Amino acid sequence: VSGSHFHGISCWNSPSSALGLSIDSVIFVETQDFNLDFIPQIRETLRTSDHRYESYFGTARGVENTIQVLFDASSGAEWLTKCAGCGLWVEPTQEKHALSMIQRHGVACPDCSRLLDFEAGKWVHRNPDRSEDREDEPGFAGYHIPATVIRDLVTPHDRYIDTIYNKLHGPPGIRYSEAKFLQEVLGLSSDQGG
Repeated sequence: VSGSHFHGISCWNSPSSALGLSIDSVIFVETQDFNLDFIPQIRETLRTSDHRYESYFGTARGVENTIQVLFDASSGAEWLTKCAGCGLWVEPTQEKHALSMIQRHGVACPDCSRLLDFEAGKWVHRNPDRSEDREDEPGFAGYHIPATVIRDLVTPHDRYIDTIYNKLHGPPGIRYSEAKFLQEVLGLSSDQGG
């Protein structure tokens, strides 16, 4: 309808596949495996755009992968949810509540075990000054989206058991190692690598 079209290209071994394009939005997928040095060259495809949208998607791996480097340079937003029972702000990070919020009856408050209402949550930026454009540099908002805050993965309950709970607490053969669970389900980098 808008006259837009999509160019799907691979820049796995070289950014040269993108050269010569003039686009408004670039979407990087599997960013964790992407060569960080290629990104500035691919950004050149946006130079004539009035919009210049960039989006990065992927799964965290070792602590120095490309998506983790970009997230660390971003505003670092996390989806925090306040428990309606005890008032604890639940944060899905490894340092806080990422694992303790995964309980048999559902994603719940680690303190009082009340199920959390993620639709009542909010984005909190670790580095809010990086989320807005500044005179000295453009803003770079980054969002961590673990499976535990995605409604379609935590409801209905049997889907939650299959897609999240059993991968952490299930029987051997279904259960992931903690590193794999952090990376693949929660999108949290682990020093144990890919």
